[in-house]
This record gives sequence, structure tokens and C-alpha cells, in this order.
Amino acid sequence: MIETHRQTLDPDGRLGGHNGVDFAVCPGGHVIAIGDGVVSRVHDIDVNPEGEGSMLIIWHVIPGEPQAFRSYVYGQVSNIRVRSDEHVKRGQILADAWVSTTDPRWVPRVHLQILGQGSIEQRNPLRFLAGCRSQVAPDALIYPVEC
Repeated sequence: MIETHRQTLDPDGRLGGHNGVDFAVCPGGHVIAIGDGVVSRVHDIDVNPEGEGSMLIIWHVIPGEPQAFRSYVYGQVSNIRVRSDEHVKRGQILADAWVSTTDPRWVPRVHLQILGQGSIEQRNPLRFLAGCRSQVAPDALIYPVEC
């Protein structure tokens, strides 16, 4: 991991932070589905003026609760291989890690966060990920990168 989920106080006193977790990806590496789900939205454009790649939103089944879903954002991706309303399987390649063309110090990564209500801590995706695909039960949510 490069950067973990954290809560901060902005200089003007507003609550802010990094609402998610950034996972390092080898150059040319793929971003994979953390679990079975349905692609809700594909933003195949730069998501901000600084150009941090495209993003996906996927509704993933909550392990042990087949009728329950949680919405996850995969950010800082490129070459998206899925479409809206497509069903995805755990471990399926979704996209490539986005690589900056302007800042050679930028480490390829994928940003993962949970959308929804609740506190910053309740939206921390690490609480729900069991680990690397090769090391966890077949129905557990996995890291969004090969490790």
C-alpha cells in the first residue's frame, strides 16, 4: 500500500482526508475486481484537472449476504475493460493502473474507496478486504491488485 485511509483537519477547520486506500501496482499492472459484482458507472475520462486517470464504480456483493451490496470506487485507472451494467467476477481484470505522463515520480496505483453514508472510518475499505487473492478464502473480498 502507498497511502492509507486517514482523517485530517483542513487549514480552515473543515474535516477532510483521504477517503480510501491507494494500492501500489507494478508498471503495466492490472486492476482486478475485489469480488463479484455489477459495474454501476464508468468514467473513462480524467476525473480532475490534475489528471488522475479514469474511475469505475462497482456494486459488490457482501460476502455472506448474497442479497446485500456495497458500492466501491476504483480510481486512478486507465484502459478500462468493462462497461456499465456488466457483471464482473472476483479477480477479473477491470483496467490498467493509470500512469502519469507528466510526473515521473508518480507511482502507479489504484485508489479504492467505499461510497455511501457513514463516517470516514466506516467507509474504510481495508475493513472488508481479506488480503491477496492467492491467500484468502474463495468467497472473500480481495485486494484490487495482484500480489
